[in-house]
Amino acid sequence: FLAAACLVNWALAEETCLESEACLESSNFLQITWETENRTLPSQLALGMLLQHNRASVLASSAAEAESDRAYTIGAFVVIVAGLLVMTFQSNGLNTGAAEKLLAKTHVTVPDTAPGTWRNVLLLMISASFFMNYACRYILSVALSAMSAEFGYSSTTQGIITCAFYLGHFIGQPAFGIMCQPGWFSPLNCLIFGVTCWSTASMLTPWAAQQSVYMLILVRVGLGLFQGAAYPPIYSIVGEWVPKHQKAIFAASVGFGQCLGTACADCTSAITSKNWHIMFYAFGLMGIAWCIPAWFLMSDSPATHPFVSLDEAHYIQECFKAEGRKSKKDALSYWEITQEKSWIANLVATCCWSWSWFCLLGWMPTFFEDVLGFSSTTAGHLAEYGYLLGAFAGMAWGYLFDEAMKQNFLDVAGARQWATSISMMGSAAVFLMVMSTMYSTGGAVQGSLLAVAVVLLTANKSGTWANMLDIGGSASNGKVVASINSASDIFGVINSIGVGVALDTTSLGWHGIFFSMAALNTVGAVFFVQNMSAQPFGTAEVPKKSVDG
Repeated sequence: FLAAACLVNWALAEETCLESEACLESSNFLQITWETENRTLPSQLALGMLLQHNRASVLASSAAEAESDRAYTIGAFVVIVAGLLVMTFQSNGLNTGAAEKLLAKTHVTVPDTAPGTWRNVLLLMISASFFMNYACRYILSVALSAMSAEFGYSSTTQGIITCAFYLGHFIGQPAFGIMCQPGWFSPLNCLIFGVTCWSTASMLTPWAAQQSVYMLILVRVGLGLFQGAAYPPIYSIVGEWVPKHQKAIFAASVGFGQCLGTACADCTSAITSKNWHIMFYAFGLMGIAWCIPAWFLMSDSPATHPFVSLDEAHYIQECFKAEGRKSKKDALSYWEITQEKSWIANLVATCCWSWSWFCLLGWMPTFFEDVLGFSSTTAGHLAEYGYLLGAFAGMAWGYLFDEAMKQNFLDVAGARQWATSISMMGSAAVFLMVMSTMYSTGGAVQGSLLAVAVVLLTANKSGTWANMLDIGGSASNGKVVASINSASDIFGVINSIGVGVALDTTSLGWHGIFFSMAALNTVGAVFFVQNMSAQPFGTAEVPKKSVDG
């Protein structure tokens, strides 16, 4: 599929070059006009405008850009083929030790009935918490233009304000990973404390901006610090509630909330342009309100839940027995975790995946503006569609892979590898297509391709993000996700600064950005498939006896 995509890219680039040369020779080229002044389409019909958008002038504007499409396609082809060769060697057992581990079967037999009332409630509460997490985080990006107009922030100041969040997030996650480990604090209490504090920080943002830019930066650091209480406690709770064959859907519920929160923040652009204060208060109050049902409806484990049925608690215990789960051990230290090969596999793959995720999250509207010529409002609405699709697609991926494990079509390791490969290699192929068609096709094609890329990227919530639940065990889940996600925050900072610098000061342009996403996704997928494990830290890689036996 990837090789075919490269060939298609080459053909499209060749066709684009010829079309561009023909258009440049046309005497009527400069007479192409845009007749959009009298259109009165509302922002909700941005997709309609997308389909009507005239891209003829961009198609004919530069044969050199089409020529560079071909050059980048050659480079991408080399990277993809190299990755496929490595994966082929791996699957044929040339690397014997890793291949034996790769083929280790970890099928799980589960009871026939699956009562899941309170696990369904837990899934909804997790999705809601990450909805508010991302809404509180990204509402600043929507409101920053209006804030800059009022307070006179320069581009550099805007970048510092944006990056301040990641500083707090980088510190907060490891700290909460320690606090929610066994023998310390209740993971649920850590989560409710974090949601309360980050919601308060969101509501303090308008006040801080009116005081000084330094106070605003401090509040943003605090927001990131307390949002570090999202992943570690939730992964610790999920580790106690969810069997292996249901972990993908719970990991996907995180992505569901993230995508909807991002789309919802983007939808408020019309409101923030008139009154940028109001959404900081609204999302903050929603977070405070979430804490009330969370206190009554969630718990650290089925054993401490006041309402869980005996049937559901028994089902969870039977699944854990079938998995061969042993009694809870003490949590590993961060140093011990970083020595594990499977942790390194997840780290590399997640960081490579995060580069693409952050690129699309932060720069997709800018791409629509710079390359396709849309207004900022229309670009924001176009970016929403990908995340709305991605939210539901992520849940579909999770259900698909969990069901495949339950029906023994895939073992746990195979499900994680397939999800990661589909997500990262599939999106890499889409990025190659975007590279080769960005100056030769209209907004409908580019918008559709990037929406497909987001849909594919959400499959990784059932891949590396679910695998973190596998390898951490019930004691170290919080620390595993905290350490890996903190490392990916570094990519977030580099992305926030590096992409802007690359676009402004280098000749790489958007071709280079999309090439970096395709290359990193390929490298991350290959490394993960070679080195991952579905076994918790400290257990045998190949079970002596399968559960089915």
